[in-house]
Amino acid sequence: MDASGNLYGTTAYGGGEGTCVLVTNLFCGTVFELSPQSGGGWKETILHSFGKGTDGQTPLAGLILDKHGKLYGTTSSGGTFGFGTVFELANVAGVWKEKVIYNFAGGSDGEVPAAPLVFDSKGNLYGTTNMGGPYPCGNFTCGTVFELSSVSGSGWKEQVLYTFTGGADGANPLSKPVFDAAGNLYGTTDGGGTSFLGTVFELSPLVGGGWTESVPHSFAGGKDGQAPQAAVVFDARGNLYGATVRGGSTDTGVVFRLAPAGGGNWNETILHSLPGNSRDPAFQSGVVLGQGGKLFGTIGGSTTSGGGVYELTPTKSGPWTMTMLHSFTGAPDGAQPHGGLIHDGSGNLYGTTFEGGALVVQGGGGVVFEVKP
Repeated sequence: MDASGNLYGTTAYGGGEGTCVLVTNLFCGTVFELSPQSGGGWKETILHSFGKGTDGQTPLAGLILDKHGKLYGTTSSGGTFGFGTVFELANVAGVWKEKVIYNFAGGSDGEVPAAPLVFDSKGNLYGTTNMGGPYPCGNFTCGTVFELSSVSGSGWKEQVLYTFTGGADGANPLSKPVFDAAGNLYGTTDGGGTSFLGTVFELSPLVGGGWTESVPHSFAGGKDGQAPQAAVVFDARGNLYGATVRGGSTDTGVVFRLAPAGGGNWNETILHSLPGNSRDPAFQSGVVLGQGGKLFGTIGGSTTSGGGVYELTPTKSGPWTMTMLHSFTGAPDGAQPHGGLIHDGSGNLYGTTFEGGALVVQGGGGVVFEVKP
């Protein structure tokens, strides 16, 4: 969301430009803008349709804005080598122009970026790739954390900050990294760890250059949860919050807190086991932090449920109190929430669903929704 209240996002399918039309009937994806209208409702504008050639295809993640109003994001495939891109969209005299600022080559530099990016205070970009690097993780490779720095006159330069090995350090990140106040990066991996069920990792910059990795938490499955796919969030006290898509009482994930315990140690608390009988979880759902320490997130749907949006309220002890704010029905409000939530200054929540809506396209094309307090 920008300062004017416009929403920006991506679709993995649709568009219909160039070679993608010839290869697949799903096309290659879009970047869209939704603008609130004075008389009510929202107007959609397609800012870019992928598939023109080397511009990338199949964006799976959200976007970020810089101070000049430029949008940055990733595509999970396409580009010069076919292994994904980092792209920039700039509004030039009322027309949005896309530029690929980095093409992943599919080797040590990473491949298949599937998460949003994050800026540091100097304007450098940081992100993760789900695969890439020299270490095997099953039939694929284990993924990376990377930095892109703008070099005057010569574009952007990539540096791989860390390559996952698939062991205790984690494997196959699907989340963006986030900074703490000291400049350390935190994120999650879908696999790896001591039980090979996912981790929360930390990358700390070294004085002489380079970064060192540590693992604040390895998930053990069961009530502890497993397979975190979304980013973690910090509160004002330095506690980390996040969600997994497996584990818990119904194997549909948990919401957890990691509290710093000194000496580099962290204590995990399971705040709530997510409800449902879904085996198709809310991919990359995560949680967002609201006023009063409340947490908001989504749960995936099943054959009998379209999923929902929930609120978690702190209690003095034990599991937090869960309230379902909205349960999706499929049409017209959507089903299978995907990609998590954002909230504005008034407490309104915004998100997307993977299916459902008024138009029936392959089970429903999905919707962008708003939940008001």
